[in-house]
Amino acid sequence: MGEKTGQEINRLMYITDWLATLMHVAGLESMIPPGLDTFNMWPSISYGKKSPRTEIVLNLDQDTFWNTWSAAIIVGKYKFIWGQSWLLKQRHSEDYNKQELYNLKNDPSEENNLLSVSARRLLVAPMRARLMDLFRTQMTEADYPFQGTKAANPATFGGSLVLVDGDEVKSLNINVLVLLGL
Repeated sequence: MGEKTGQEINRLMYITDWLATLMHVAGLESMIPPGLDTFNMWPSISYGKKSPRTEIVLNLDQDTFWNTWSAAIIVGKYKFIWGQSWLLKQRHSEDYNKQELYNLKNDPSEENNLLSVSARRLLVAPMRARLMDLFRTQMTEADYPFQGTKAANPATFGGSLVLVDGDEVKSLNINVLVLLGL
C-alpha cells in the first residue's frame, strides 16, 4: 500500500478531496452531500490508480463595483489564469482581460507564459469555456469589506475579529489565537 519513496506523482488532487477520501476510509462516503467538489482519492493515494479529478478550479471571483474579475484553473499539466491578478476590490484595469498559460510539468515556477509566444487557442478555448460556465452557474460573489475600511481592521475592535451574523455581533480575540498557535 502507498507509493514508493522518491517517486514523482503527477495526479491531480485538491484540498477538498480530503473530505471524500477520509469519509471513504471511515466508511461514511454515503454521508457526503451530492454536488460537492470532492473526490475519493484513496485508490490513487494507496494503489497508484488514476486520479478521478480532471481539473482544479483555483479561483473564480468578480468585483461588480469595479467590474473586474479573476479566474484560474488547472487542467492536466496546464494552468490558465484569466483576468486581474491582484486581489479584487482594487482596480487594475490593465489586467482586465489578462491571460496566462503555464505548463506546470515543464515550468512549475510559472516563469514562461505560453500565451506570450503564441495564442494556443486549442488549449485555452476549453478552459475559458469551462470557467465561463462555472461563472454563470456556480459563482457566488465574495462577501468581504472594502480594503482600508475600519470594519476590516481587527485593531478597530481591540484586536478582535468581529463577525456579524444578522443583528448579532460575534468576536474572537486574535491575540488569544496567536498565543494558542492557531
